[in-house]
This record gives sequence, structure tokens and C-alpha cells, in this order.
Amino acid sequence: MLERSQVTCSVEQLKALANQAFALKAKEVQLQTWGTTVDSLVKTGKLLAEIDERVVVKVPITKVGTEAASKLIAEGIRVTLTGVYAIHQVLIATASGADYVAPYLGRINDLGRNGLEDLAAMQLANVGVGGATRILVASIRSVDDIVLLATQGLDTFTFSPLKTCIIVLIYFSIFLFCFRIQPIPKTPKSNTCARRKLGSGTDIDFNEAVPLY
Repeated sequence: MLERSQVTCSVEQLKALANQAFALKAKEVQLQTWGTTVDSLVKTGKLLAEIDERVVVKVPITKVGTEAASKLIAEGIRVTLTGVYAIHQVLIATASGADYVAPYLGRINDLGRNGLEDLAAMQLANVGVGGATRILVASIRSVDDIVLLATQGLDTFTFSPLKTCIIVLIYFSIFLFCFRIQPIPKTPKSNTCARRKLGSGTDIDFNEAVPLY
């Protein structure tokens, strides 16, 4: 995102971005650490975590990244292991105590696999071992996929602002379709006259709210 905005990626820039998000009432912000060694990933991860307690540090689930994530978690820093493509990686994240694990649905499909089936299996494995790690589904390209994944118990997703607008429009349309304006029943009117004699000699008590329509 910073690259698209032609902004240099630095801890200070990410801090400014996070503060803007928190000003908009974001409950948490995920920022990815960087580096080529365990020490560099841990060092940058700590700096990102110091920005705010609501920051979750994203770490790539490589050999080096997994080791760095374990060290960050040991120091009480919240972590998301990202770049996940296989079920065993979810179990690694769960075993390490990561808050989130982020599989890439669209990219799994690009590999010629059934991403929806793979993510459903990841969820089953995570629940099966009693994991507290939440699966954060990324690389979503279809609103329908969100619905299908939700039926499998997956409830945490990340997607672009455009998809957010599409989802809101879809659910708003469903609401309008289901909502029916019921006609307001007419309230019976009472005649102010207490009694009225008909031609046949029959009396009607109009205080009994006889409808006038």
C-alpha cells in the first residue's frame, strides 16, 4: 500500500498510518515486519509492537519467520503468521501461539487447487487440535467465497475497500428486498352523536366505534 502511494516503508511511516487508523476507531492494525534474518525480523517486529498495544505484527511463515514469530510471541507480542498455503502451516501457527494465521485463498486457487476446500480443512484441523489461533482469510476475490467460508465456521477476513463496498451494497439490497412496508390499518372513527334512530326504529349506539368507511 505504501509502495502504491510512493511512500518509503519505515517504522515512522507505519506509525503514522496506524495512528490514522486508530483515529478512525480501528480496534487493531496489522503491520508486517521485515528483514532477512531472525534477529532483524524480531528487531523490527518489536519496534512495530511499541507503536500501540493494538498493533498485531505480521510475520511471513518461512523457517526464519517462524523462529522470529516464536521469539516475539514469547515476549508477549501479538503475531499473525502470513503467507500460508498448507494445512500443516496452520498447525505450526497454532502450536506457536500466534493470534492469527493468514492463508491466501486466491493464490491457492492459482496453484490449481481448490482453495475453499483447503481452507475448510484448515479450519477443521485448527478446531480439531483446540487451537485458539484465528484463521484470517486473505486474497479474497469473490463475495460468494466469504459466504461459503462462513458456513464452514470461518469468520475473519481481509479484503479491499472496493469489496467492502460491494458487500455492503449486496446486504443492503437483500434488506430492501426482504423488507415489506405494511399498509397502515385505518383507525375506526366514532361518531360524536350518542345515538341515531334509523327509519326502522332501530337504535344504534355510535359510541361503540362503528366504522364510517
